[in-house]
Amino acid sequence: MEYIRMTNIEEPSDENECEISSDLVVKFLTKCYSVHSTKPQEWYSMIEQLKEKENLALLPV
Repeated sequence: MEYIRMTNIEEPSDENECEISSDLVVKFLTKCYSVHSTKPQEWYSMIEQLKEKENLALLPV
């Protein structure tokens, strides 16, 4: 099994952080899903919607 290592990922500066950069999420998803040669149109639409946002809200775990 091959693992994808994400580099240059920002470490959370505050564990009470309530937002994350949408650019970071787009980069992560794009890298992780690059192994799939075909993706549904919904995936591309989701990525485009994420690119339009500056930040994304984090939900409590």
